[in-house]
Amino acid sequence: MSNKVNGMILDSTTNQTQLASQLHAYDEVTKSATANSKVMRRASKPWSENGTTALKNHMNSCKKVPRVSGDDGTQTELVLPSGGVESLGTWKFNQDAVRKAVAKMIILNELPFRFMESEGFRHCISVACPRFHVPSRWTVARDCYQLYIDEKTHLKQFMKSSFTRVSLTTDTWTSLQRAVEKCLRDWGIDKTFTVIVDNASSNDVAIAYLRKKFNNAGTSILGDKYLHLRCIAHIVNLIVCDGLKEMNETIARVKGAIRYVRQSPSRLAKFKECIVNEHIQSKSLLCLDVSTRLNSTYLMLDAAQKFEKAFDAFDDVDLYYRSELLMRDGVPDQNDWAIVRKFCLFLQQFYDLTVKVSGTSYVTSNTFLDDICDVYSTL
Repeated sequence: MSNKVNGMILDSTTNQTQLASQLHAYDEVTKSATANSKVMRRASKPWSENGTTALKNHMNSCKKVPRVSGDDGTQTELVLPSGGVESLGTWKFNQDAVRKAVAKMIILNELPFRFMESEGFRHCISVACPRFHVPSRWTVARDCYQLYIDEKTHLKQFMKSSFTRVSLTTDTWTSLQRAVEKCLRDWGIDKTFTVIVDNASSNDVAIAYLRKKFNNAGTSILGDKYLHLRCIAHIVNLIVCDGLKEMNETIARVKGAIRYVRQSPSRLAKFKECIVNEHIQSKSLLCLDVSTRLNSTYLMLDAAQKFEKAFDAFDDVDLYYRSELLMRDGVPDQNDWAIVRKFCLFLQQFYDLTVKVSGTSYVTSNTFLDDICDVYSTL
């Protein structure tokens, strides 16, 4: 048998001097205390004459013993991570902390709430952390929502206490000005530096509305002269679309060939046979572009130039391919494909830049100057 005294496990078969040394320490702590209660009066007598039972029982509830005070019934454990002895530390089980970690896992990994009730997860927890009580899917949903509320409150406090200003990017088309104003009020943001939108005329009205609100609130800088900034992705798209006019004939011929193949399922199936016969290893698919979007034009040309040999083979097996294309912009020849390959290398830089600055889960304003310099050097 064993007894637990003050967080220490004692074997009853061992020498009783271990318990005696603990009681000596207790006697030193309570030496100056006044024995008011019956237990204290009994404990104040020499324990060597009256036995140690009273003192041992009293140690579990006496506030004079610092280690007993605030005991939550759990025991710390030594933790030795894979880093080695240098990272040796202690760990104590905490149900609330584990529940919060589980909620973060659900959010970060985009897992369904029913994952908590899966057999595999429950088995893993029973082995890794047997003391953890696995909550239901409803409890986890509430934990995730509470985590969102806590993080939102923390972010609002940071926004309120920070002296920095915020630059906004929006692509809202319906009730733009009121939507932005409501968002700023909800988050308590009153230090706005710029609002980045594209060149749509409706955005000019929205910016005028926001500029008036910011000026009335006294939070503007230079009368919000530089409040309205144009979207860099939109500006890059306009620059490249203007340059595409110089390559209009080549792009039109390639686009016509792609459109002809995609117009019929039988033509597309025949084209796929040509891809197999020419031993072309590519998972790309033929696609058409949108004339106002740089990205779609680049993706169309990049996919098409990989199937140059397949288009030549398709010309031999389809009787109407050449005749129909000659009635429009013509059939793409070797010179056209050479131009497309070179042009794709040029467009790829703008495509990568557009994808980079269009990100919504990371900061892009800090690399704005470098990106503009890259565009200038490319041109």
